[in-house]
Amino acid sequence: KKAPEGWFRAGRNISYEKNDFEQHGRRLRKKHCYRTLTFTLPFARPGDVCLVATCYPYTVTDHRLHIDA
Repeated sequence: KKAPEGWFRAGRNISYEKNDFEQHGRRLRKKHCYRTLTFTLPFARPGDVCLVATCYPYTVTDHRLHIDA
């Protein structure tokens, strides 16, 4: 069994743009829109387990904490 490779940057066609959803709240003085992150991430081998993080580094411990929350 091959050992995990660890963290690395990957992806293409990465885009972070405003979408049509607006943030509302008493503290907002001007219009704020949410943003959408889109990207293409190819997987090399069928059956691989991959964790995707939008910030780096993001540990497996962090991942488990968020999943259990």
